[in-house]
Amino acid sequence: MISYPIDGGYVIIDEFKFKIGDLVSTILGEYGIVIKIGKHSKYDIDKTDYYHVLIEDHIQCFLPFALIKIKNKKMLDKSK
Repeated sequence: MISYPIDGGYVIIDEFKFKIGDLVSTILGEYGIVIKIGKHSKYDIDKTDYYHVLIEDHIQCFLPFALIKIKNKKMLDKSK
């Protein structure tokens, strides 16, 4: 786990890591599946990697802090 102190608090980088196939929720409450990690599909002016998320029939690009990983039953059972 990597953590960086920011203004007396910590940002835990592992909380913002997603894999292809992860079920996620956006900050707007939409649910989708991560299908790709890479450059923004329309605006490739920076070198930032975005998460490409399939929501209904559309692919949208998000930065990691705009996504929340949805834990499935298997993951919950492992944490006990």
